[in-house]
Amino acid sequence: MSTFRELKLTRAREYILANPDQSKAEQSRGCGVSPRLVAQARAQLVAEGRLAPSRKAEPPRPKPQPAPEPSEGAPAPTLYDHDAMAAMAAAADMAIDSLDDEEIHRRLLRQALRFALDMKLHVDTRLSASQMYFKLRDMAKARNLGPGAPVDFETGVARLADLHRACGPKMVLAAVNLAFDVKEAPSGQAEQAAPAGGTPTPPA
Repeated sequence: MSTFRELKLTRAREYILANPDQSKAEQSRGCGVSPRLVAQARAQLVAEGRLAPSRKAEPPRPKPQPAPEPSEGAPAPTLYDHDAMAAMAAAADMAIDSLDDEEIHRRLLRQALRFALDMKLHVDTRLSASQMYFKLRDMAKARNLGPGAPVDFETGVARLADLHRACGPKMVLAAVNLAFDVKEAPSGQAEQAAPAGGTPTPPA
């Protein structure tokens, strides 16, 4: 047997379904029950899918999700990036004082490649490291290849003149003899140098 409250709740549900567009206060007056009971009846009907939720009802706020904890041995990417860059800067400071340019260049190449392939680093850090690696590699190739062939005869002569001045006449003559397979005359048989404006003096 239904209680008096259940009967009032049933009457409120029937009235609400017949007048769904009325406000809660109007439904309370129309069916003769308290606003609290109307609210309960409306909540039941909404839960059953027989009544649309009120447009004025505030949507449920999403529950804040806790930040995912980093797995053991894998620190947060931003902190890991910072530590990696700090270690690289410290290594660079020591290298400047104790290593030559060639060794520094090789170490930078290796370090940039490690960063580019390290999946624990942020994607922007890895991209920057890969770009640095290819730039350093291209610089090394350009340095090993040299300036390339001279564009004209005069440029080639100018380069050779610079090289000859740096090496000195003795080394230049020895290199020319080696390059063109010139046999030096035995000692005492070489032509004596001619005086200015004269002709060479033949050997005795």
